[in-house]
Amino acid sequence: MLFERRCYTFKPGEIGRFWKYQERWNTPRHIPQLLARNVGYFETVAGPAEQVVMVYRYDSFEDWQSRLFSGIDEERTNYLVAGRALMLAQENMFLKVCPVDALNPVWGEGRDWLPGEPRFPVARSEAACLVEDVTDFRPGALPAYWNAFREYLAADERALRNLVGTFVAFVGQQHRVIQYHWSEDREAALAARDDLRRAPAWTRFTEQYRDNVVHSQTRLLRTARVAWMRNLFEPMMPPEGGNDVEPH
Repeated sequence: MLFERRCYTFKPGEIGRFWKYQERWNTPRHIPQLLARNVGYFETVAGPAEQVVMVYRYDSFEDWQSRLFSGIDEERTNYLVAGRALMLAQENMFLKVCPVDALNPVWGEGRDWLPGEPRFPVARSEAACLVEDVTDFRPGALPAYWNAFREYLAADERALRNLVGTFVAFVGQQHRVIQYHWSEDREAALAARDDLRRAPAWTRFTEQYRDNVVHSQTRLLRTARVAWMRNLFEPMMPPEGGNDVEPH
């Protein structure tokens, strides 16, 4: 199982045009192979400005390569050229689930959700938010961090509420941990974060590993402006003229 995280940084004022391009070119009819493994597209509302973060789940590197480069024709090339003209930067990294099974409720041992039916129930998928926590550690510090997390969870399970997953980078920045939590909306996301971090157990937990942290960053992300890129919260739309995007 392989996860890819992409992050696109846009020229000021161009992110709206990017979403229009998704409606025109990146529909389940145009790229069914790719969207069948799309966890979601998200736009930053707090954190680095003018960014879109997207997460995919693949079977393997070969699966990633096959899906990413399938269906490249003149129309697809036109999209790639037009889309890249809106951007200042593109980055990607490959991730794997972390070694603490409790921190991976969606893709842990024996669990493997794929787009099709929504994974989390929300009243309005267009209002749903993700909190993305990215933490870079000193080389060799991760085993102690996972042990500290296990001890923390034995005392307080608040970090498991609305948890999507916890991942470790293995291609890209090394010793990086990325964790995602979901909420119904922005206000609920901020309230949940404040509740978690006010708890004494959280303070004790962070004191165990903070000296090994090189850098940390938090983004508040809202779901995509197009419904078929909100797969955690929306059913997958079938391609035009078909009954399903792709059998799982």
